Amino acid sequence: MVAERYNQRVIQQFAGMGIVIPSVKSVIQDGTPFVEFARRVENRAEEVYPGVTLSVEQHKLGDGQFTNVYDIAIDPLVSTFSPKIFSSDRSSYLRRQMIQNPLIKLGLTGGFSFMVDIEPHNYPKDPNDHLCIRNNQVIGLPAMDRAGIMVVNNKLATQPLVAAGTMSIGNQEVVWVGAKSEHGDQSGEAFWMPQGALYKKGNIVQGYTIKDIKERDSLRKSFPGRPVLYNAACATFADVFDPVTPSKRLLVEAYNRTPPIEDGYNVIIDRDQSNALRVTKITREETDFFEGLFILQFHEQDTAKIQEGDPVVPQTVKAKNSEENGSLHDIPLQDITDAVTIGPRIPDEIRYDRRWGRTVIYEGEDGKQHFAIFDAIPESTNFNGPNPRELLEVLKQKRARKAHLLDSGRSGKMGLCYPDSRLEIFGNKHYVRWPKVEGGQYLLNGENGRPMTSFIYYEEVG
Repeated sequence: MVAERYNQRVIQQFAGMGIVIPSVKSVIQDGTPFVEFARRVENRAEEVYPGVTLSVEQHKLGDGQFTNVYDIAIDPLVSTFSPKIFSSDRSSYLRRQMIQNPLIKLGLTGGFSFMVDIEPHNYPKDPNDHLCIRNNQVIGLPAMDRAGIMVVNNKLATQPLVAAGTMSIGNQEVVWVGAKSEHGDQSGEAFWMPQGALYKKGNIVQGYTIKDIKERDSLRKSFPGRPVLYNAACATFADVFDPVTPSKRLLVEAYNRTPPIEDGYNVIIDRDQSNALRVTKITREETDFFEGLFILQFHEQDTAKIQEGDPVVPQTVKAKNSEENGSLHDIPLQDITDAVTIGPRIPDEIRYDRRWGRTVIYEGEDGKQHFAIFDAIPESTNFNGPNPRELLEVLKQKRARKAHLLDSGRSGKMGLCYPDSRLEIFGNKHYVRWPKVEGGQYLLNGENGRPMTSFIYYEEVG
């Protein structure tokens, strides 16, 4: 009965907006009630704080579509705001974070790569996969070439990263490479098991055997003398039909392990009680990707000096000198206060011609840092968001540089706390949280949206 009372409350909330729905579930299945949220905004701009400007714009798109863009620009030469990247092993809401910490004046949902809402509930050690640095402590290293956003010397920066770097294990210096990296020497035999081995057909999961995956989808690379790094990002998932939600993200546990290696060992690295990284296990057996924060697969001769209990100190990660220039440089991890992985550059998404809400970080030609929500409602009539080409065109009009996606867009939220302490949340106001079980409660959760594991903040410091 508690669930039914919650469901009736949501129906009443819609009724207060003049929308009559027979059931909360019909909101998701129909989509028509969401028209209330698909309103064209009036263009406006205002300086909210010195050096901090909010712009609200309506943009016409193709096929009769439109999007509302909420863009906040920060002038680092004028603003007194200080950036921080927050990440946690527990999910939370941006709105809640900003209410609890009144110093936060601007907040944005953060990293592209995080792992929650998976079944079975065999969660990784930390949901923020790839690069993650939290209060100067390395939580994760990249297994795939992805961009990162980081705070270095109290400044926010984005970097196109390469999944390779250095660390010390005990007294041994180690040069590692990510299992899904596309860069490095191309002669050796690191083993890569790609995602996407499963696909959905109706409500039946179709898959391949491990032998099929090896024969068909494996990619062998060679990095002589370098161990290969695996982590939770190497897992395989499938979206399967569910009558309640109506889909679930299924972890394919049979493939959630390191590939076999006949002449080597898996070195599992995790945090000890003091949060320091250490070698927790050395084994020849195939290892679950979630058993440690990350796993290094060594050839036998390279593990002779490594022992369980050895301290592990990540030292550098590779980065491209620019998006256009393929040359690399090392980033000292000790210089990074906080970091999480973000999404691809906009041009890299052109091949995916689908409309979506977007959350973007970019730099203006005047050096200002911009955060923008391109709002949308899935399955709506004319408010489905820009496709990548349209998004790129709008950003060109804004003379944007170094533009990256922060997440898929449907989860994107941006919050602004005004000088009078009023808090405004932008983006994805249509969000309805589904029940976990049949007969459970629905919740109209537009102000909160989806709980996330990382956020980008700007705090007022003086």
